[in-house]
Amino acid sequence: MLAILLASVLFLAGCSDEPPLDYSQDTRDAFLTACVDPVADELLTFRLCQCTFDRLQQEVAFARLAEIEKLLADNPDTAPLPEEVAQIVADCIVDEVEL
Repeated sequence: MLAILLASVLFLAGCSDEPPLDYSQDTRDAFLTACVDPVADELLTFRLCQCTFDRLQQEVAFARLAEIEKLLADNPDTAPLPEEVAQIVADCIVDEVEL
């Protein structure tokens, strides 16, 4: 799941020459595309990614998301996932996965 989030958060770096300043439909589309790409179960992954994006948009300021993206991009193998993002991903897993 960390790989999914890392791939999805890294979308910010490649969206354009100028980083976006706020959430937009293009931001959402890029997030969902990057998030869904590396996993085999596309429907489940899409639901998890969609939940994650929606919660990030509601709970994390866009400027903070940009900081997180930079942290993860600068240290992809060693940077810890910030607690606020880890909690969102965990909550979405519980909400979306039928155990």
